[in-house]
Amino acid sequence: MKPSRIYVVTISLLKSWLRSKQGVFFSIMFPVMLLTIFSAVFSGGSNPQFNLYVQNKDIVDGVPTNLSAVFVEVLNATGVLSIKEIPSNLSIDEFLEEFSKPFSPKPRLLIIPEGFHDKVLNATISSRMGVIVSTLNYVISEYWRYLNESARHQIQEGMEQVQRFNSTLKTVKADVILLIDPSDSAAKTVEGIVDQVVSAFNNRLLGTEPPIDVEVESLIVREWKAVDYYLPGYIGAFIMTNGVIGVLGVVTDMKRRGVLKRFMVTPLTKAEFVLSVVISQTILALILTLVLVGVARGVFGSTGFPDVWSWLLIFLGALLFTGLGMLLAGFVKDVEAASALGNIIAFPMMFLSGSFWPLEIMPDYMQAFAKALPLTYLSEGLRFTMIYGNPSLATLDYVIISVLAAVMIVAASLAIKWRSE
Repeated sequence: MKPSRIYVVTISLLKSWLRSKQGVFFSIMFPVMLLTIFSAVFSGGSNPQFNLYVQNKDIVDGVPTNLSAVFVEVLNATGVLSIKEIPSNLSIDEFLEEFSKPFSPKPRLLIIPEGFHDKVLNATISSRMGVIVSTLNYVISEYWRYLNESARHQIQEGMEQVQRFNSTLKTVKADVILLIDPSDSAAKTVEGIVDQVVSAFNNRLLGTEPPIDVEVESLIVREWKAVDYYLPGYIGAFIMTNGVIGVLGVVTDMKRRGVLKRFMVTPLTKAEFVLSVVISQTILALILTLVLVGVARGVFGSTGFPDVWSWLLIFLGALLFTGLGMLLAGFVKDVEAASALGNIIAFPMMFLSGSFWPLEIMPDYMQAFAKALPLTYLSEGLRFTMIYGNPSLATLDYVIISVLAAVMIVAASLAIKWRSE
C-alpha cells in the first residue's frame, strides 16, 4: 500500500467533487440553508401569544358592566392571550365569515353573556351566605352544649335570617361560552388558560385565599438554543448523505464509465481505492463541520464546538457511511438505480434518527425503529460531545459506530470489483 497512490486518487476525487456544482451545493450549501431555516424558525424569541376574540354582551347604557369589564382585563393581563374585542351585536355567522377564506387562522371566541354582572354578584353573595351557614352548623355540632340559651337562640335566629335572604337570590351561574375549532392545535392551551382565569376570578370574588401556593425560585442552568440541538444532528445527517448518496453515485458512475475496469491495469489495489474514498469523505466531513459550526456560532451564537472526541466520532461516522455507500455500489450497476437506492436508504434514516427533532415526540414504535439506525448514534454522540461536553455519555455511541464502521469498510472492500460481472 503506497501513500503516493492513495494521495493521487484522493486529490482526484476531491477535484471531481469541487468541479460539480450540484455536489458542492448538496454537500455544503444545502445543509447550511436547512440549519439556518430550522434554527431561525425554532429559535424561540418572545413568549407566544394566542389570539382570543371576546364578545361582551353584558352592556348597560352602552357601557360594559363593571364585573364583565374586569373579567376582560384579567384575561388580557395573562400576557399569553391577545384579546381582540368584537361588537356585542355581531352575530356568530358574521364573525365566522372573517375566517371562511382558505388558510385563514382558526377562530377562537369567548362570549360574556348578558346579565353576567348580576349573575356573578348574586352567585357570589349566595356562596358567601352558604359559607356562613356551614360555619354556624359546625359551631352547633361541635360547641352547642357549651353555649347558653341566649347564644343558642341568637345563632338559630341568625341562620334562619341568612337562609331566608339566600332564598331570595337568583343564583344562576354566569357561564361564559368559549367557541373553538377542535382542529386548532392551540385550542386546549387557550381553554386551559381561560379555565385558570375563571378559577382565579372566582377566588377573588369569594375573598378566599388558596390553601396551597407555589413559591418560585430562580434556578440557574445553562441556556440551550435551538441551533445547539440542530447543529450536531445536521453534521451527522449530511455526513451520512454524503457517504451514502454521494459515494454510491460517484462509484457507480465510475463503474459505468469503465474507470474501475481500467484500475485493473494499474498498481492500485482495492484497499488503496477504498482508503482514498474514505480520506476524501473525511475531508468533506471536516469542511462541512467547520462551515456549519461557523454559521451556527456567527449567526445564532451557538456555543457548540467539536473537541477531539467529536472529531473522532466525525471520522468514524465518515468511515461508516462511506463504507455503506461503497458496499451498496458493489451491487448496483446503473446510476439511476444507485440514486434511487441511496435516497430510499438515506432520507428515511435522516428524518427518523432524531437529527431534525427529538425522538421523544415520536410514537413508541418509531422510536424503537430509530434505535436500529446508525445515524441515531452518530447524532446523539455528537450532541453529548459538542454541546454537553461529556464524552462519557457517548460511550455506547462510540462502540456502535466503531463496530459498524469496521464491518462496513471490510464489507465494502470485498464488494468492490474492478470489473462488473
